[in-house]
Amino acid sequence: AAPPVTTGAEPADLRALIVEDDFVTRHLEVDMIGDYAGCEVAVSAPEALEAFKRSLAEGAPYGLVILDMLLNEGHGSDVLAGIRSMETEAGIGGLDRCKVVIVSNVKDMDTVRGTFRDQADAYLVKPVDREEIRKILKKLGLAP
Repeated sequence: AAPPVTTGAEPADLRALIVEDDFVTRHLEVDMIGDYAGCEVAVSAPEALEAFKRSLAEGAPYGLVILDMLLNEGHGSDVLAGIRSMETEAGIGGLDRCKVVIVSNVKDMDTVRGTFRDQADAYLVKPVDREEIRKILKKLGLAP
């Protein structure tokens, strides 16, 4: 059989890590992000940092991290700081860094500003829908 014809970027070209401890939200995010990327999940801060570290070691870093701020085990700000630190150690900077999109119930402006100061790329307040995800990924250059 002939190989399938592909046009443009395929979802598998982009690797995404979804860090979310709520089962239902996690599955909704995988479903929405799956239109644009191959998805892996982590349910805690330690698990997310280990997955990110492994992706760098394997030479297949994530291009996108969807990150909840309030995790049962750890905090999203620790994950964000860890990601940026690992990238710096690996010599990854500027536009080559993974895009980190915070998706959280927290909407006070101090928290939102703090995540941008900590080098998040976008912030969405839950619940999010497909159109919001598409718009933000397009803005970040990750979706058509």
